[in-house]
Amino acid sequence: MTKKYILVGTVLVLLGTTGCSYIPTENISYGVYYNDTDLSNTPKYKLQARLQELNDKIPQTISIDMGNNKKQQATYHDLGIQFDTEAMVKAISTYGYEDDMWTVLSHRFNGLFYGYHFKPQYKLDEVKGKTYLTELAKTIDTPGHDAYLTVENGQVVIHPAKEGKRIDINATLKKLKDDLQSGDSINSLSMVFTTQNTVKVTDTDLKPLNTVLASFTTEYNPSNESRTHNIQLASDKINGTLIKPGAQFSFNDVVGERTAEAGYDDAPVMIDGKLVPGIGGGICQVSSTIFNTALLSGMNIVERTPHFEPVGYIQAGRDATVAWGYLDFKFRNPYQHSIYILSVMNNGTLTIYIIGTAQDKPKNISISVGDYSEIPNKTITKVDPSLKEKEVQDFREVAERLVDESGIEAEFPLVTERSPLLKILIWILGLFLALMLGGLGYLWFVSGRNVDDPLLILGIMFFACLVRLIVWLVGVLFAALLYRREQDKRWAEMEELLDIVDEATIVLHEQNRKELAVDIKRAETLVKKYRRYGL
Repeated sequence: MTKKYILVGTVLVLLGTTGCSYIPTENISYGVYYNDTDLSNTPKYKLQARLQELNDKIPQTISIDMGNNKKQQATYHDLGIQFDTEAMVKAISTYGYEDDMWTVLSHRFNGLFYGYHFKPQYKLDEVKGKTYLTELAKTIDTPGHDAYLTVENGQVVIHPAKEGKRIDINATLKKLKDDLQSGDSINSLSMVFTTQNTVKVTDTDLKPLNTVLASFTTEYNPSNESRTHNIQLASDKINGTLIKPGAQFSFNDVVGERTAEAGYDDAPVMIDGKLVPGIGGGICQVSSTIFNTALLSGMNIVERTPHFEPVGYIQAGRDATVAWGYLDFKFRNPYQHSIYILSVMNNGTLTIYIIGTAQDKPKNISISVGDYSEIPNKTITKVDPSLKEKEVQDFREVAERLVDESGIEAEFPLVTERSPLLKILIWILGLFLALMLGGLGYLWFVSGRNVDDPLLILGIMFFACLVRLIVWLVGVLFAALLYRREQDKRWAEMEELLDIVDEATIVLHEQNRKELAVDIKRAETLVKKYRRYGL
């Protein structure tokens, strides 16, 4: 009985001395602190302003340890650290006002006799924090590099790889979040660094490669800045490429798509034997140079296409043109050891080396091409007067696709279809010819087996053949007239389509729509083909 009275008395003392009751009031419970500031009996409607006032007095800067005894100051705002006012107001205002009575009594007792200290709660804007760290990384990341080879005074020199050091942004953000969740304001942050995946070609990879298998040099005009820039980009892409035994080199895969976004400048490119404005002019000089180096070093050529006409930077027949999406230059390493591509530009010359082992060096390789001037450049044009439905339909599909991509307004001609009369006539003529041949065969069979006078039978055969031939020729003439009329309509349709395609290709070239290179090339080829027919 005595214990019961003591417990009841304690409860009454708690409820009375705190100036509150179990029924919620508008004041903070007695003994509640924010850090070391007493918030007892603070009106709840003033709590948010009070917390903001107190939080503004807390230092809002962080010292960032960037390694190598380097530090940098950053503000909470820079890193996206925000005081979680909403969470703090809720936690403090509900302390001692919980739904469970025993929790209320426990918290009131604790506040009365010991005091309860709330720590600041923070939240992190990860997007803002990542943006800041990304910009910071640009100033402190130490770039590493692969092991690489150079040729100095005719000797292959290996340069060891160097591990780089870069900020692990995700790991650093996680560390910052963990520090914030501890409930204390933080004044320092140590960056998390990583060296993972900074070296792809190691010293071990290049150690056996000590011999130049072959090299080849072409010249360019340095004053043509756009073309020189493009050559430099492509040269840098292939430089340092390591090709394992049996592996394949693809020029397009290594160099990538030639676009303005990739850094390539406008420079003339060759299309159908003509220089026209385009992105990436000069790239084919790089592919042609490495083609010759690959030949001289004994590589297996997998794919190579020459230009439509000779180019100025290399002997005719020794060029290799490339075009993203449909023309590539590929070769395969046939040796049991890796090979290394070294590309060097120097004041108007482009030299590409293929480096391997001494045992793989070809003993005697030379390249020869015929004198193309001895081969007559004779063009033979054969015009097929017929124009089939499928040809027109295929061209129509090309025209519709290009018009749709270019955005021009175009009205397509009606599709010319074969007339029912011509179809019937062709069927009848075929049947008539079959019957004529069958009848002649039958008469010949009869004359040889059952008739005594072969001359009579031959006369009958001649007369029957003559009659049937006359009828057949009349039918053929009539069918030809109908067919000619049909072809005239198809040529007229084709002429309209050619004009539409011409306009669409001009617009697409102006828009620099390189992703449609294959379609544009096909359209231009078709236009050129049918223009020769007099359209």
